[in-house]
Amino acid sequence: MGVPAVYAWLSRHPSLVDGVPAFFLALLGLPTAVGLRMFGLFPIIAGLVVPVVFRRRYPVQAFTIAVVTGALQVITDTEPVASDLAILVLLYTLAAYRPRQVSVPGLIVCLAGSAAAVAVWAHGLGVLAKLLLATVIFSGTALVAWVLGDSMRYRRAYLTALEDRATRLERERDQQAQIAAAAERARIARELHDVVAHNVSVMVVQADGAAYALHTDPERVPQALAAISHTGRKALAEMRRLLGVLRAGDEQADLAPLPGLDQLRELVEQARHAGMSVSLSLDGPPRPLPAGAELAAYRVVQESLTNTRKHGGLAAAATVCLRYEPDGLLLQVTDDGLGAAAAAGDEPGHGLTGMRERIEMYGGTIQAGPLPGGGYQVTARLPAGAESGAVAAPGTVRHERELARAPQASGRHNMSSPEGPGTPIRIVLVDDQELVRTGFRMVLEAQPDMTVVGEAADGLAAIEFARAHTADVMVMDARMPRLDGVAATRQIRQAGDRPRVLMLTTFDLDEYAFAALKAGASGFLLKDVPPEELLFAIRAVHSGDAVVAPSTTRRLLDRFAPMLPAGDSNAAAELEELTERERQVLILVAQGLSNAELAKRLFVSEATVKTHVGRILAKLGLRDRVQAVVYAYENGLVRAGHQ
Repeated sequence: MGVPAVYAWLSRHPSLVDGVPAFFLALLGLPTAVGLRMFGLFPIIAGLVVPVVFRRRYPVQAFTIAVVTGALQVITDTEPVASDLAILVLLYTLAAYRPRQVSVPGLIVCLAGSAAAVAVWAHGLGVLAKLLLATVIFSGTALVAWVLGDSMRYRRAYLTALEDRATRLERERDQQAQIAAAAERARIARELHDVVAHNVSVMVVQADGAAYALHTDPERVPQALAAISHTGRKALAEMRRLLGVLRAGDEQADLAPLPGLDQLRELVEQARHAGMSVSLSLDGPPRPLPAGAELAAYRVVQESLTNTRKHGGLAAAATVCLRYEPDGLLLQVTDDGLGAAAAAGDEPGHGLTGMRERIEMYGGTIQAGPLPGGGYQVTARLPAGAESGAVAAPGTVRHERELARAPQASGRHNMSSPEGPGTPIRIVLVDDQELVRTGFRMVLEAQPDMTVVGEAADGLAAIEFARAHTADVMVMDARMPRLDGVAATRQIRQAGDRPRVLMLTTFDLDEYAFAALKAGASGFLLKDVPPEELLFAIRAVHSGDAVVAPSTTRRLLDRFAPMLPAGDSNAAAELEELTERERQVLILVAQGLSNAELAKRLFVSEATVKTHVGRILAKLGLRDRVQAVVYAYENGLVRAGHQ
């Protein structure tokens, strides 16, 4: 048990603490009573020291009892004892815990009693000696005790005022933060509504129309599917721009997906390593929940353990219980009560509000509060069909299973044939979202020179597949459970040259690109890349080239431009071969614009842009767009940070 816990326990039991000085005051008086065989002093000693035990709870009553006992001692001319010092202790307590309107009369009573005691007990002393004894020994000590107690009361009041002021300022700051956060949340909600609601509604309408047109007007189905694809990419691009503004510049991106119930053991282990005593119990067969619901449950446990550590310190103990019931999931976090006194007076914090919002969003309920026998408990319930308008990603709840499939025969290609010029590119799809893998498979298997030979839902399954089977290109997601794509790429590339890895991600973040390329990936693209660019990237990676998304290429070179060598002397002559329009296109390519963005900027078609890019590559002797961007940086056409 730590010092804070001991101090808290002592604060809750003042009578036991005050019993210690009362015991020593009794010991000081007993020798006089026993030595003089004056057993009548025992009641006097008891009347003086017993009130000390209750001095902080009942300071006025305790002081009154001791003063009355001392007065009887003087009136009966009973021998003074060392236990009389209890009156000074109680006078100090009266001044420390009660206002001056109460303590000053107590001081006057003590001064008057001191004079009376000197007059009765000081037999045989002169007037000067009695005066000195009354003013210095008796009255002086009483006055010192009162001054010390009054100073302590003033200091306590001053500290309380400071604490109240700090609490008030903190409350005002929290209120201002809540107002600002509410305004920001409203703004973000409007932004997301404008971005998501409009575009998704268009996609839903187009999808419904395509379903009906499939039977009545099949020629319109490709048009509807193209509209869905275009609208989805537009929504995702706008979403990236919005999240890029919200994301702090120094925030490090996490390659791991959002946590769920499978990460509870890791969370408990972290708390144990920090010094807390935490136990985890699981009851019932686990059932999959939507990823958002699992995240909500995880955050409840995380916030509850944080509150236990905050209010009870590292000495607090907590129990986490996860129970799968027929109608849903029951989650309980209970601590042993350390720090409950401090927590009981606190106002509900933002953590509890956040927990309630998360749980209620999935149709659940949450209760939190102190237990009758001591301690604090948080209970959350999530219904079995917890949904929030989104379909749970299969990979998030099935990643413990082996999802890597063995190669299967295809109607177009013979997978057992030896590798040769006519052998299709053997591709492995690695993504924890089954719908993503299915979509990519449909695109890839429609190509005569490609075939999908396997799938994996996480990095570990991808590594096992690469060891057991032969593949040419592995299309790898960056964020996955158990083992992320970057770590899996590093291990796969260390094992050999094949398969080559093309990293795909939803998040256009520099950290992902740097980490992926450093780990040995041959390419880095966004998942919303047009199908023709994805197919080109796979073929390029298979042939040994590197492919990087245009926007990512630009930022990579902005970071590493100072390290690039200067262009050679032939560059000026090569650049003179370019037309003004081709030179303009080269600069825009180096700035990270895609073909679609170039077409929009130059008011031409994408086919025209592709023609310009092809001529630029041919005239400059370059292999791909990445080399074109590097060429532009090396020869000063674009500078780091230049727009």
